Amino acid sequence: MKLCVIGHMGSIGRRYAAICEDLSLNWYGLDVSDPYYKWPINLDDTTHFLIATPTNTHITILQKLLITTKQPKKILVEKPICPLGKTPEGIKLCRILEKEGHKVYMVNNYAYYPFPEETPPDNITMYDYFHSGNDGLIPDCIQLIYLAKGQIFLNNKSPVWGCTINGHNLDRIDLDSCYISMIEDFISDGKKHGRLWDIDDAERAQYKTIEYGESVNWLPSQN
Repeated sequence: MKLCVIGHMGSIGRRYAAICEDLSLNWYGLDVSDPYYKWPINLDDTTHFLIATPTNTHITILQKLLITTKQPKKILVEKPICPLGKTPEGIKLCRILEKEGHKVYMVNNYAYYPFPEETPPDNITMYDYFHSGNDGLIPDCIQLIYLAKGQIFLNNKSPVWGCTINGHNLDRIDLDSCYISMIEDFISDGKKHGRLWDIDDAERAQYKTIEYGESVNWLPSQN
C-alpha cells in the first residue's frame, strides 16, 4: 500500500498528513505549493489517492488520474465530491473511473461517530459555527444533511463549534478521532470498519444537499 495525499499542504491536507504519520503509513504528498510539483508524473506504484484540494479542482484531478494511472486505484475525495452545481458531470466521471477498475469514495468522517443506538425523540440535526470553508455553509454540511433523518437547521454565527445529528450532540474530540477511523477504513478497503461512502452514497448526498439548498432558497454554485 502506498498512499498519495493530493493537497497535503492545505488546511485539511495537513490533517491527513498528520494522520498518515500517526498511523506510520507509506505515504507522500503532492501539492501545487511544492517546488517539484509536476503533472503528469509516474503514479503507477501508488495504490491509494486522497484528494484534499479545493472542491472546484476535484473534477480536474479525477480526470488527470483517469488519464495517468493504469492500474486500479482506491480514491478518497474530500466532500463534496465536486461542486454541487456540477454534480451530473462529477458523478459521471466517477462512474467512468469505476468502469476502468478504480474505486471512488467520498470523505464521510461523521459516519464514524460513536452514536448511541437509541435515537432521541427529538431527532433534529443542527450545526452552528462562524467559520465556513470556501464552498459555503450548505456544501460544508453535506455529510450532516445526508445523515439527517429529521429537520435540519444550519447556521454560521456561533464562535463555539456546535453540532447535533439526529438529536445526538457531538463532541469535537471524538469527531477528530473519526478522521483516523475513516483513513483506517480507506487503507483497508473498508475491511476495518465497513463504513466508507462509495459513489452511490456520494451521489445521493450531493442531490439531497441540493434539494435541501433549494428548500431554503440557496442555489448550488457551478464553481
